Amino acid sequence: MVEEVRTLREKQAEIEAGLKRDLGSEAFRSILEWEDVFNYRNTLEREWLYLAGVKDGVRLYEYLLDFMGSGEIQLRQ
Repeated sequence: MVEEVRTLREKQAEIEAGLKRDLGSEAFRSILEWEDVFNYRNTLEREWLYLAGVKDGVRLYEYLLDFMGSGEIQLRQ
């Protein structure tokens, strides 16, 4: 995994250098700003999905506890 990350970082650095060279500083700054907004939005969406999954898991766990406590299922001890 570490090798894969290193390879991707190198590729990213190559692309970044090419963009700086080809686009100029103003356009490159705009791309960086766009990337910041994109990454922040993506982080918020993933966080929301993660929390929604945790909440679903807790609700399922509570349901199972209620179901087992109602005498429907006897657990072996």
